[in-house]
This record gives sequence, structure tokens and C-alpha cells, in this order.
Amino acid sequence: MKKINFVCPVPIDQQPIYEYEQLKASIFFYWTTDNNKPYYTRLLILLLTNYIVTILLGHFQFHMGVSGLKTLALESLIGFSFIILFFLRLYLGWRYVYRRLKQATITYEESGWYDGQTWVKSPDVLIKDILVADYKLLPVIKRLEMTLGFLLLYFGWVYLALNS
Repeated sequence: MKKINFVCPVPIDQQPIYEYEQLKASIFFYWTTDNNKPYYTRLLILLLTNYIVTILLGHFQFHMGVSGLKTLALESLIGFSFIILFFLRLYLGWRYVYRRLKQATITYEESGWYDGQTWVKSPDVLIKDILVADYKLLPVIKRLEMTLGFLLLYFGWVYLALNS
């Protein structure tokens, strides 16, 4: 089988497949690519740890004459706002790489002097990138969307309970 060599002028660190590999290897992002059981186990540990830390910190901060249930709800809101921001960062990072993998062109900086260049992907590179995006990244993005939806729903429920 003949191996096709192509010339890619895009610096290696700006190629979408490299960005995908970098995110996948990152300690911040890697656990979102796990199977369902390890992902949800880590999510539960993260939520419980966040909730315990928030309650402990809030217990010493929020004794302003507010009832115990409202204090717990307020602490829960504060803790979940940090978790939501954390998952929003994860979602936006994966979504950025997904969009770059799906595009037929790559915009890049050759010298770092804002000389925006565009390279049209060859059909082989485009097919490979689309396959990685659809089969590796799309399930991760969908799961993060579901997680964010659940967290926002819980956040809204606690907020409504706090204000009623």
C-alpha cells in the first residue's frame, strides 16, 4: 500500500489533531474521555468533595442570622457555581477542538506576528479529522452537555427554593 505524504504548512502545535491529543493528555481534560462508570464516579467524587468543602467554609462564613436550611442552600449555590464554571471550561475546550477538526480549512499563525494564514485540508486529512471528531469527541461533548444541563437544572432548583 502506498503511503501518501502531504505537506502541511500549519505548525504542529496549531494542527487540530495535535490539539486533540494535547487536550486528551491534559490532566484537566483527560478524565472526560473515560467510559461512563469512571466518568460518573469522578463526577460524584468531585461533587461530594465540593459540597463538603463549601459547607465547611460556608459554616464559618455565613452565620448572619439566616436559617440553617437557607444557609445550606446558599452554600450549595456557591459550590455549584464553581462546578458549573469548571464543566463549562471543559465543554468549551472540547467544543473548540471539535469545530477545528470538522472545518475544511485551518486558520493558523505561521510566525506569531498575526499573519493569519489559511490552509485547506487535503481530503485524507479532512476525513481523518472528521472521523476523530465524530467518533471520539462527539460522545464526550454530548456527555458534558448532559452533565451541564443537570448541574444547571439543580442550580436553578436550589435558587428557586432559596428565593421562595
